[in-house]
Amino acid sequence: MTVSESSEKSKSPLKTAATSFRGIPGFVDFCEMDTISGWAQIPFLSLMPAVVDLSIDGAQVASVRANIFRQDLRDQGIRDGFAGFSIKIPLTFQDGKVHRFVVTERISKKHLGGIAQFQVPVDVERIARSELFLKSVSLASNVRDDTFLDALKNKKKLAVICAFTPGNDLYAYHHRLIDELRSAGFAVMLGQSYSHVSNASVVSVSPPKSAADAYLVKDNLGYDFGTWLSCVVAVREHLRLLDELLLVNDSVFGPLSDFKKFRGKIDGCAADVVGVCDSYEHNFHLQSFFLLFRKSVLQSGFFDSFVDEYSYSNEKDKVIRDGELALTPQLQQKGFQCDALYRYEDLAKSWLERLPGYISLVAQLPENTGRSLQGPCSAEVEYLDNLARHIRRGDPVNPTHYFWDILLELGCPFLKRELIFKNPINHPLLYRAPEIIRTSGYPIELIRDAAKRFGATKVFF
Repeated sequence: MTVSESSEKSKSPLKTAATSFRGIPGFVDFCEMDTISGWAQIPFLSLMPAVVDLSIDGAQVASVRANIFRQDLRDQGIRDGFAGFSIKIPLTFQDGKVHRFVVTERISKKHLGGIAQFQVPVDVERIARSELFLKSVSLASNVRDDTFLDALKNKKKLAVICAFTPGNDLYAYHHRLIDELRSAGFAVMLGQSYSHVSNASVVSVSPPKSAADAYLVKDNLGYDFGTWLSCVVAVREHLRLLDELLLVNDSVFGPLSDFKKFRGKIDGCAADVVGVCDSYEHNFHLQSFFLLFRKSVLQSGFFDSFVDEYSYSNEKDKVIRDGELALTPQLQQKGFQCDALYRYEDLAKSWLERLPGYISLVAQLPENTGRSLQGPCSAEVEYLDNLARHIRRGDPVNPTHYFWDILLELGCPFLKRELIFKNPINHPLLYRAPEIIRTSGYPIELIRDAAKRFGATKVFF
């Protein structure tokens, strides 16, 4: 029976008779593509979400918390709607064969009704992409060197910096970031991808020169998530021994402010996964340019399943969808708490409160002095007014772009490179960035140097 056939042959009792569900542990509603989903509750106890265990062919393979909101569950009075679950079928069982499975509510140990088998066709294209990607990884690496392994053992904190440069050389701002993270007590691993590399030239690849404790050089496949996961795979046997894993990419300049103070803010956050900013674009997620994973995640084996099931695509949209957008929901489904140091709601509220001041800044520009806001500078004012309308009605915007100045003032030590080099949102107040950067003490020459080499299309310096 294929996945689609099994879905047709099983219907949730929610869609049939209206009855009391208090004593029912739950139901497997769907088994589509590579995902098993349904709803679950602890019978006669609605105060806490249920945890369900998935066993396939007699072997337990996954556990998730049933706390996803579903309107149909709310309509039936089941945990106010927060009882849904979704489990990815491990790649091991995506082999075209029929597999039987059982989903069990952990407290009552009762099996959920509904679908009991699946058959997932072999994803030949994904396998081919994975093989191509993994071949590109081993161009140059020293992750097996005793010096690096000793650093991991002693520090128990690993920072993986994902960097892309057109050639093999790093830029000055890369070195500054590496030095700052090493000073903060991290063993640093540099994951570098660059163009102009082919299989024929593998032997000519030289290791990057930096203060990083380890490096891994790969061809430019898979963007930042591809590089991060390459590094995670390279050290996966050591992850459970670490207290912290930090993923950072070179899409930001920084630290622009005192990293020790910023580190104190991180320590004050009790979440399992800590990001700088969260976003609601497409779905709720922590933005991936800075993500810190604590011991609870590293010891759980989460990364083992994530890297095994990752799509390894080289299409940017798919990388974003299967990487940044998928990571936070999957962590939450496993019961991990994910939090941002600078939450979107707080930043948006602060921006709206500052709107009159922003309009005043536009009016005070030399070209607008003495002119009506309805006149030549109306385009800038209209931009700010339109942005305010979007924010007030709940339309999510990118916080690192639209709220960049607020973030810096609040102590966020990072500024997006794309914002400075391209200003893709045409922010009318970005002219203030150089002054704010200079005030922070960050060497503006590092940004000017990178601008020349990355091909910036905007000039603020």
